[in-house]
Formats: sequence, structure tokens, C-alpha cells
Amino acid sequence: MRIIHTADVHLSPEHPGRMEALEQVVDLCEQEDADLLLITGDLFDANVDLEDLKTDLRPLFSENSFQTLVIPGNHDKSAFRQEDYFGEDLEVLQDKPYSQKIIEDLNIVAVPYTNKAFPELVETLSEALEEDKENILMIHCTLAGATGGFGEESEYLPVKPSELVQTGYDYVLAGHIHSSATRKTFGNTVFAYSGSPVSISSNETGKREAWLLETGEGLETKELDTEYYLREKKEVLPGEEDEVTEEIRQDLKDKDLDKASVIVEVEGFTEEKVEEFSEEVQDRVEGLGPADVDVEVLGLESASSVMDSEIYREFRRKMEEKDFGNPDLVEKKFLRGLSRYER
Repeated sequence: MRIIHTADVHLSPEHPGRMEALEQVVDLCEQEDADLLLITGDLFDANVDLEDLKTDLRPLFSENSFQTLVIPGNHDKSAFRQEDYFGEDLEVLQDKPYSQKIIEDLNIVAVPYTNKAFPELVETLSEALEEDKENILMIHCTLAGATGGFGEESEYLPVKPSELVQTGYDYVLAGHIHSSATRKTFGNTVFAYSGSPVSISSNETGKREAWLLETGEGLETKELDTEYYLREKKEVLPGEEDEVTEEIRQDLKDKDLDKASVIVEVEGFTEEKVEEFSEEVQDRVEGLGPADVDVEVLGLESASSVMDSEIYREFRRKMEEKDFGNPDLVEKKFLRGLSRYER
């Protein structure tokens, strides 16, 4: 069987791009001849958003060639009611402590939002295994040790790798971490976050993806053409302003920026006024595509501020005492090191 996995769509009437991302995921299912779409939590950004959006979802999840299974996450834990109808092809799995679906050679066990700690669920979940089938666990959780991509999220249902191994599942398809599609293997268990199919915050950089799982074959990512953030970081020193600005333009020039919101972070020291340098960068990169561009110079300082400092004056005294073959290079290295130390 062929399965598409996504999570953390965070549908909201205020963010139409998220519905467009979900539509792309549905299109991907059709293109990949998928049998199942698994959405592992936070389909909605808030419980109240369901009322505004469920009418729009019905045609999206009707007359498809695949079935969609959804679990509630921490954002939409109370959104789903028994009487709600989202289309003939969508089923919400919210039985406690888990729901179970056996489809051909798959055993799918789904854990909806819970107040329990994961160690309390390990034995119960392991009892739901089917020996003659491929066992998949759908869950919304924080993998212990995972970093990045939380956005405004806090830790929810922390799960240790050792606990995942104890459950005995072949695949754990998870939601809650937005950053990117990531995969880790613990013993015989493959754990995968899909990341959000559209950037929810600027912490989620890079083109968005979904997972394709084919039974007997494994996981592979599928790129989505949805809204995302692209972060470009550069360090500048006095005299390098034009060079760094051109590097930024060249780095972005050949990228597909059609759906990107670009954040350019510049740090270091400049002989120019910080505001003027920021405007120069903005002017140089605008026009490369329809992408929004935001230039951040929070880590950039005027060179005069460091040259008036005691540490720079002491450096100059040491420079005068020694005979360096390339004093300009030594000074650049010093300034670069000072810039990073200050941050």
C-alpha cells in the first residue's frame, strides 16, 4: 500500500495559504496513487476554526481514490464531534486510549490527544500489534531530544526513543514538530515527522515536504510547492559591504523564490550606517522574484563602535608591537572573532 503522511496544517480562516497547502497534499495523493493519507494532528489551528472550515473540507475529502485518517493534536483536541461530517473519505480516529484500523496488510493504531504520559501507554499500545501485518503508530508528540521548529509550540507528550522501541511498531508517523521532514531509526522502529506542509512561522525554513510510505519499500520525501521561509545568513566586515551584498544577490538569484518569504540576516561590523546598509541589501535583492524580502540587521554594528572600544585599542597596540606579514588579514580575523564573541 502507498501512504502519504502529513501533519500540522493548522487550518485557519486568516491563513488561506494553509488550505491551499492541504489541497496540494490531496493532489499529491492522487499523483502518487496513494491508498491512504494520514494526518497526525493539528489539522486545525484552533478548535473554533472547524466551524468556519468544515464546509470547505467536504468536497476536498469526497470522491477521492484514497481514504484519509486524522487524529486530534494539542491545537484541535476538542474540535471534532461525532456529528461532524468532513466528507465521505475522511475519518477522525479519536477513541481513547487509541483507535485501531486494519486495512489489508496494515495495522494502524492512532493515539489522539491525551493527558496521559507516554510510559502509561507503552504496554497498551504494544498489545495492539498484529504480527502478520506492518504496524504503524499515528501520534502527535515531542520526541525527546528533538530541537527546532517548535514555533510557538510547547512540549507535548514527550516520548523517549527507548519507549518507542518497547512498543514494537515498524513505523511511528508523528506530528507536532513543524521544522522539516525528519526520520530517525531506533532499533527496528522508524520514527518520522512530516513537518508542516506550509510554513506556520519563520522558524520553519526550506521547501516543505510530505512523506510517501510504501509498504515493503520504506519512506521517501515528496516536495510540495507551498509557502515557505528561506533564511540567508551573512557576516560582513568593514570594506566587505559591496562584496557581501552581491553574494546575497547571487545566492538568491538562482533559487526558486515563487512561494518563498526571504529573511536576510546580516551580522558583523560595517563602515556605513547600519540603516543605509540594510537599505542597500534590500534594493539589491528585490526584483529577484515575487518573494517577500525582510532584511534583519540586529547583529550588525557600526565599525566605529568597536574601534572606540578598549579591546580594539589594545589589539592595535599589540599589532604595532609585532611585525605581521599581512596586518589587514590579521585585523579582519580579529574583527570576525570579535563579532562572533559579541553575539
